[in-house]
Amino acid sequence: MLIAALALAARGLVRHTTWYLASDQFAFLTFADDLTAGHVFHDPTVVRLLAAPTLPEHLVADALYQTYFWRDGRLYSRYPPGYPLLLAGARAIAGETGRRILNPLLYLVLLVVLARLAYRALDVAPPDARLAAAAVAPWLLLLLPADVHYWGLTLSRDLPAHLLGLLAVLAALDGRLVIGAVVLGSACTIRPDAVLYALPIAVLAVQRRVGWRAALGAGGAFAVGALPLFLYNTVTQGHPLAFTQGAEFRALLSALAPIRPALAQSGVPIPSGGAFRVSNLARTLPAHLAYLVRTFGLFALIAAATLGWGMRRRLPLATALGAYALVALLFYSCWTHSDPRYLVGVSLCLVLLASAGTTLWCTRLADDTLRLRSRIAAIGLTLATIASMIFAHPGDPRLVAIEAALGSVAVLIASLAPRVGMRRIAPLAPALVLAAIGIVRAAVGSADRDPFQRPQIERARAAIEALLPPGALLLTTPALGRPAENITYYTHATAYYWGELPLLGSTIESVAARARDAGRRTFLLAPGGETLPIASSALLATAHVVANRSGPALRDWFVDPRGAPIGAVLYEIESPPL
Repeated sequence: MLIAALALAARGLVRHTTWYLASDQFAFLTFADDLTAGHVFHDPTVVRLLAAPTLPEHLVADALYQTYFWRDGRLYSRYPPGYPLLLAGARAIAGETGRRILNPLLYLVLLVVLARLAYRALDVAPPDARLAAAAVAPWLLLLLPADVHYWGLTLSRDLPAHLLGLLAVLAALDGRLVIGAVVLGSACTIRPDAVLYALPIAVLAVQRRVGWRAALGAGGAFAVGALPLFLYNTVTQGHPLAFTQGAEFRALLSALAPIRPALAQSGVPIPSGGAFRVSNLARTLPAHLAYLVRTFGLFALIAAATLGWGMRRRLPLATALGAYALVALLFYSCWTHSDPRYLVGVSLCLVLLASAGTTLWCTRLADDTLRLRSRIAAIGLTLATIASMIFAHPGDPRLVAIEAALGSVAVLIASLAPRVGMRRIAPLAPALVLAAIGIVRAAVGSADRDPFQRPQIERARAAIEALLPPGALLLTTPALGRPAENITYYTHATAYYWGELPLLGSTIESVAARARDAGRRTFLLAPGGETLPIASSALLATAHVVANRSGPALRDWFVDPRGAPIGAVLYEIESPPL
């Protein structure tokens, strides 16, 4: 059944993996290209055109779609180097295609790792139940509306970070603490907050009564794994603990004397995630809890019950997963706004706990020794729980269908098990139901593919390069999707959003003048029917229409048609005034 889940997942990944870049994907690829070329800092030529010459020295300014920092004539990524290093390695092995299939392949590996962890979560259960839990876990991840698969469809660092975090937990569970620490350090080079997986590893170490020497060895191994991150911090910020994304914690860490000077020198503005404050819990935690209830429904209750059962039975992995889920939920709820992306790790833990609990419940219902009164009570409890969850929190129709199907199977097992000998196949029943739902959905689902895959990207590249000369500077707006990142990465032109020019102390007029002096032609890409945001009437008079498009044809300009209901227009500013 695991093979069937992998096959179904691979089918969806092939159809829906997108080559269209958002700002962070652009940053990862650009950083990967720079690392491949042997340097950390990005070529600042274009940003020198965009940034005002009067920008104060030592000021840290957002650049390249707010994914890079511009300071003292240097341009460096806001993101850590771990994921770009993975992309660079994938390109060295299989070229551009290797980078595009990296996350889809990692998603398939994640399904296997989840199966392995679900198997280990029930160490005290019979082998049949453990194998059944391993079969349930990947299907639950595929079918529940947690949408973790989104991070397997595009270039995203979340998936590899959480995959490495779970692999570190699995290594610690198998007694390989040093290996787990190295893997966890590597995860932190991708997302520093992956350090939260140190908590379940610590829980496992305490349960195994690991000595202080082994703990020190694991600490050293973690530092080895995280070495690329520390080196990057030192090169860009001057200190191994001055993180480019760590500004939220400056106030929290400022009391630590050894790193206070580095924090004071970093001067990095707060990134888009917002400030990290305990006071945010009152607003963000309820939103996160509501999301988890909508996403997991009855399975959230099953996961909680499984956690309680596992703690009572002192199951190491169940306790470790519960510890991570609780701490991660509180940690990410200290941000100013909720985001399902923050809860990927929590969702994975709930999937594992729910898989184990669903299997255990069906196993118990099929127990021949269960008394009639207990069996009737189990049937009533199952029906009442399903009904209460569905009516209290309807959630996603996909979730309701899964709850109803699995609930019906549980009731059927409870009713018929004593008569037809279902004890051996009962643990596998949830996996069979989930697999049937998944296969039916695949059979009746849409055969559409993502509109931005390799052939569409190559066609769009040709269309843009036919209109813009090499070295052209294009200014546009994110109202059209994310055309700037895609034009900059895929074509010989450079694009930027005019709304971000104030971050660099510039205007369209000043940028056009500097581009003219540098021998570059300036173009504007704007939604049809809108006035160009140019204050100078003299400059506005020089803008003339080069081309226009509308409808699905806009994709050939890397424009999302939904952002331009009446089309988009490409202008050129021929002669910016002095």
